[in-house]
Amino acid sequence: FATRNSSSNIKLLNNIRPWTSSNLHSSRRWRIRLSSSKVIEKRISISRRIFKGLILLSSGTLAAGGIYYVLSNDIQKRQMRVTLEGGVRFVRSVCIGLTISLDYWWQTYNVDETSDSYLTSLEGCHTRAAKRILEGSLKNGGLYVKLGQGLVSMNHILPKEYLEILKVLQDRCLTRRSSSEVEELFKEDFGVPHTELFDEWQEQPIAAASLAQVFLAKTKTGDEVAVKVQYIDLQDRFSGDVATIELLLDLIQWMHPKFAFKWVFKDLRHTLEQELDFLNEGRNGEKCKEHLKNLPYVHVPHIHWSLCSKRVLTAEYIAGHRVSDVQAMLEDGLSMHDVDTKLINAFAEQIFHTGFVHADPHPGN
Repeated sequence: FATRNSSSNIKLLNNIRPWTSSNLHSSRRWRIRLSSSKVIEKRISISRRIFKGLILLSSGTLAAGGIYYVLSNDIQKRQMRVTLEGGVRFVRSVCIGLTISLDYWWQTYNVDETSDSYLTSLEGCHTRAAKRILEGSLKNGGLYVKLGQGLVSMNHILPKEYLEILKVLQDRCLTRRSSSEVEELFKEDFGVPHTELFDEWQEQPIAAASLAQVFLAKTKTGDEVAVKVQYIDLQDRFSGDVATIELLLDLIQWMHPKFAFKWVFKDLRHTLEQELDFLNEGRNGEKCKEHLKNLPYVHVPHIHWSLCSKRVLTAEYIAGHRVSDVQAMLEDGLSMHDVDTKLINAFAEQIFHTGFVHADPHPGN
C-alpha cells in the first residue's frame, strides 16, 4: 500500500474505524446474540428429536400392546382389560373421595360443633357424599355395588342420609359383558362349556344379584338343579379395587382424624372374600343342614360337588315362594301362623342352640 497507491491507501486507512471500547462491546454483543441463537436452535432441535422419539416409543408400545392383545388367550385379554379399567376406576374413586373430603372440610371449617348450623352443614354433606358414592358405585360396578350394599346394612353406624340414598343398591344387579361369558367361565373352571356338563340349561337366569346369576339346569342324571354362576371378572378385580378403597380411607382419615371407619371396610372385605368363594358357601350349606336335621320341616338343598368350583355353585333346585309373598302362599293353602312358627323356630335353633346363623335372611334368600 505505501509504494503503489499511497493516496487511496491513506484514504482507505482513514475510513477504517479504530477498535474503540464501544466497537468492541458491539462486536461481543453480536457474537453473544449469534451464540444464543445457535443454542436456542440446538435446544429446539433436541426437543424435536425427543418429541419424535416419544411419539415413536408410544406408537411402538401401542403397536406391541395391540399385537400382544391379539395373540393372547381369553384369560389374558380379560386381565389386560381389567387392568386398564382398574386405572379408570381408581381415578374416578380418588376424585370422588377427595371431593367428599373437601366438602366436609369446607362446610364445617371454623363452625362450632355444638351449634345447629354445624348439624345442618353435616346433613348437607352427608346427602352430597351419599349421592357421589352412589354414582361412583354404579359406574364402577362389581365390588363397589356389593360394598355399597354392605354399607346400607350398617344402619346402626351410618347417618340416615347415607341409608336412604344408598338403599338403591340393594336391588342393583350387574349384567354380563357378553352372551358367551358363562361358557368362558365354565371352560376356565371345568375345561368344557356348560352345555357339555349339563343335560339341559335354561339360558335366561331365574335370579340375579350383585355377585352372580342363578340358572335352572338339569344334570346328566336327570336332577333339576339351580346353578349359581359368578360374574367372570370379579376375582380379577378384587385386589385392585380393595387397594383403591383402602387408600381412599387412609387419605380421608388423614384429612379428617375423627373419621375412623376403616375397620368397617375391613369387616366388609373379610365378608366379601368369603362370599366370592362359592365352595365356602357350599360347605356352609352342609353345616347348616347338619345343625338343623332335628327340624323335619327345614330342608337345605343338596350340593352337587362335582359341578362346583370357586365361581360356580350347583345345588338341588326347590320351587317355592318368597317369604314376603303372602298372597302366593295363601293361594297354595299354606297357613301363615304355621309358616311364622316354623320360621322363628328355625332361627331360634341357630341363634340359641347351634350358634351358626344364616346372617342374610332377606325374602330373596
